[in-house]
Parts: sequence; C-alpha cells; structure tokens
Amino acid sequence: MRRSAVYKAINKPLTVMGCDRRLFFASMTLAAGIWNLLDTLLGGLLTAAVALLVGRYITSTDPQLPRIVLNSGKFAPEYDPFKLRAGD
Repeated sequence: MRRSAVYKAINKPLTVMGCDRRLFFASMTLAAGIWNLLDTLLGGLLTAAVALLVGRYITSTDPQLPRIVLNSGKFAPEYDPFKLRAGD
C-alpha cells in the first residue's frame, strides 16, 4: 500500500486579503474606475472597502461560488420554461 503526502495548501483557494484573487482584482478595478470617474479618492476607497468585504464574505461562504458565477455566462441554459406552454 502506497501513501502519498497531501498538503493543505493545495486545496485552499488562492486569496488576496481573504478575498478570491479574481474578485479582488475586479473590486480594485471597479474602485479605480470610480476614482477616475468621480475624481474623488474617498469614493474610490469606499467602493474598494465595500467590494472587498463582499468578496471576503462570498469567499468564506462558498469558495466555489466565484468560479460558478464567472463561468455561468459561457453556457446556454438547459431548460427554458417559456419555450413550452402548458396544454400545447
């Protein structure tokens, strides 16, 4: 019987400041856009803080949720209830 070492770091999601790395990048990009659009540093920092908190919550609740949400646009829906009507 062969035994292989398994390390906990392999199964952990890649995070930055407790947030999934893709969500972190998206939140920082959104904050930079708000900062440039509104020309206010406070708006950019507030947007970054809120987006980071939401990203941390999503990552801690379900680490696979960002992957599912980001990939959901690539696939067509399997079932469309409006295509079939009752009694047809």
